[in-house]
Parts: sequence; C-alpha cells; structure tokens
Amino acid sequence: MAIEVREAVVRVLASFVQAKQEIERTFAVASAADIVSAVLRGRNAREGRTLSGLEYFVHGIGYTVVVQSGGQAHFDSGDTGQGDVFSAHDVLLFMETSGHMQLPAVSAVKSVLNDLSSEGALMRFGNRYGVQNPSLLVPTGG
Repeated sequence: MAIEVREAVVRVLASFVQAKQEIERTFAVASAADIVSAVLRGRNAREGRTLSGLEYFVHGIGYTVVVQSGGQAHFDSGDTGQGDVFSAHDVLLFMETSGHMQLPAVSAVKSVLNDLSSEGALMRFGNRYGVQNPSLLVPTGG
C-alpha cells in the first residue's frame, strides 16, 4: 500500500507542477503572490481559463487550477523565501476531485511528502511543502 500511495502522490505532484507552469505562463509571472497581485491590480481576471484552456480561480493568497481530469491543483503564497506551497490536504483534494475512489489517510500522504522532502524533491515548511526539484517527481512503478 505504501508504494501505491507514493505513486499516487508523485502523480498528483507532477500534475501540480504542470498546473503551476500553465498559470504562470498565462499570467506571465512566477509565483502565487504575483498572480494574486495581478488580480488585485486588475491586470488579470480572478477566474478564467489559462492559455491552454484550463479553468483557474484566484483566491485569498493563492490560486487553483482545474486540470483535465477535474483535479484541483491548489497553491498558496508561502512566507518569505518559501515560494508557492501546498499541504497534504491539497494533495487529497486533488485526488478526490480527480475521481480517486479510495483516498489514502492524510498521515500516509504526509509521510510520502516528508520522504520526498528528505530526497530533495520538495522543501518542507512545517505542514506545507514547495516543489524544489520537479525532475525527482518520477513514479518508480513504471
């Protein structure tokens, strides 16, 4: 089961990376803070579609991109030096909105995220994480 949870989490994070790249390309910025700022200054709409047609909405201190599977990739602006961050609950929300029938326990997702942090793929900031090295987010099961 642990390998299956890891594979599912890594696949979710690969979708997170793609969603983040897509909204940043659409807004021509490089962070959730810049995306929120662009909306607050009226340069971009709070809700809409990315250049490739994915739905997005900006809220609070972050944004959500809805990928083709229906999964919702959610990022918040982290504290200074943290970049864009997400939590284990954001990973579970993505799984649920993507139609996963059996969701792992939040503790299992946190364990995988902590392992990925130890391996250098993610940065850990308490209960939040940021992508450090997306090339390490490769499923091991093929």
